Amino acid sequence: MQILIQAIPERINYIKPVADYLGATIHIDVDHTGTFSSFRDMLKYETGDYRLHLQDDVIIADRFKDYLPTIESMMKINRIDVFSLFVPHRQIMRDYFNKGYNIAPFKDFLMLQATVFSRRFIQIMREDIPYSKQTRHDDVFVRDTLKRNQIRAFVHLPGLVQHDLTLKSGMGHPANDRRMSLLFDKDFIVNYFNSRMK
Repeated sequence: MQILIQAIPERINYIKPVADYLGATIHIDVDHTGTFSSFRDMLKYETGDYRLHLQDDVIIADRFKDYLPTIESMMKINRIDVFSLFVPHRQIMRDYFNKGYNIAPFKDFLMLQATVFSRRFIQIMREDIPYSKQTRHDDVFVRDTLKRNQIRAFVHLPGLVQHDLTLKSGMGHPANDRRMSLLFDKDFIVNYFNSRMK
């Protein structure tokens, strides 16, 4: 799985250890052109079957890298094109989680903290760029592309990534808990592998 990190220069020192651990490529928005412009540029990168798109303000679960092949398998088996590893702050996500779901559909895709895209969907986004009216928000562009092509996004439960609100938002968003996940489980992957060894 190819891993790209969308970053601004001010956060390089923060995200570099994550990039080194994952063997990720950091795409730096040196000129602060904004998230949509940066995301559009990142679509030009060649990709394999799947690409993990991370933002530079994430906290990842322990053993995150070891679980990525499992994510790929889940996407292949379930024919998922867009799979969020960050669980949005929504009641419906808590409902799915409480019912024991590991994969849940998400109608209104809103955040790109950690999202795995299939090669097919990356190509669809490349083709949709000329038709998009979006100029600022990458997550809105992804949402619009999903709707335009009648493709569903899915979310991994529990979340494997948390939004670090101790970092000042590059977009000027307030640091409120609505932008954090209530279902992040730092130990989920460790427990997952431990349970398979029993």
